[in-house]
Formats: sequence, C-alpha cells, structure tokens
Amino acid sequence: MEDERRPRLFRELDTKGKVVRALAGGFLVLHLTAMFVGGSIDEVQAAFKPYIGFYASGLRMTNSWGMFGKPPTSTNVRIEAVKRDGSTVELSSTDAHGHSLWDRIHDARIRKFEGRIAEGERGLADPTLAYFCRYAQTHTPEGLVQVRAMSVLHELRDDDDKVTRTPSTELLALYPCRVTTP
Repeated sequence: MEDERRPRLFRELDTKGKVVRALAGGFLVLHLTAMFVGGSIDEVQAAFKPYIGFYASGLRMTNSWGMFGKPPTSTNVRIEAVKRDGSTVELSSTDAHGHSLWDRIHDARIRKFEGRIAEGERGLADPTLAYFCRYAQTHTPEGLVQVRAMSVLHELRDDDDKVTRTPSTELLALYPCRVTTP
C-alpha cells in the first residue's frame, strides 16, 4: 500500500493538481520577474514593460517598502496643542522612542502624514492639524488655542564627534482651533 501522505511528483498528480501547481508556479515566476525588473535600470524596465507592465504598474503589485529608498532623516515632527495659557501638550510625534509596539503600529499611518508635512507637502497640513484640533478638544479640553506641527531637528555630529548641527525646532504649520471654555 502506497503512503498517501508522501509528496507526489508532478507527473503523479491528477489534472486539477497539475493545473493548480502550474498556475501557482507561473504566478511565482511572474511576480519574481516583475520584482527584479522593477528594481533594475530603465532600459531593462522598458524591455519588459509590454509583458509585465499591467501587473507591475496597473495593479501596483511591485510596490516597494522603501528598503533601498532615501535614508531616514534626523528630523522628527511633533504635533502639539497650544493651550490658552501658552503651555503645550504633545499629541503625536514621529519619534517612536518610548512608545509601545502597539502605539507604533497604530500610529504608523499618521506618522506618514507628519513626515510628508515635514518634507514640504503643505496641502496635508491643514486637514491633518484640523483632525488633531478635534482630537485635542475631546482629550485635553483645557481651552485650546491652536495646534501646530513642529520640526524637531536633532544634533548631528561628524566622524570626529564634532557637532555639525545643534538641536532646534522649527514651526512647519499652524492651525487655529475654535476656542473652548475650560
């Protein structure tokens, strides 16, 4: 009696098994080809575009995670609410130090918006800060005046450990909140 649990060779499969494995293998070859071509030089991409263009670009199946993208900057964005008395409350930050894994996963999308504001996409600033204004009024209702996005520049040092940039903050965007009463 033959062991039914042992792996079978392709030629031993029935028609359905052969079709399923052939489709899975074909998809794997298509996807790996599209990934390698997508990361190659422009001439190679142009040569393969007629064959994998719809899969790679149309369906956007070869988007990268930015593994080889530009390196992270030494800048963080901090969203803070300004109270009527001038004190501030941090609402969000791209700096993940001291935050739990859950907080980092939960806040990943908003950190992307904050990073894009720092990169100069000012069209995102007002809607993002308006959201934080509404959020702050429900979570810290101590008479908010405004919500602002601040760029926090960290100290940079060269290879000789000399300071090349001192730490500082810069205002990126400001959004006035409807004044609430305490």
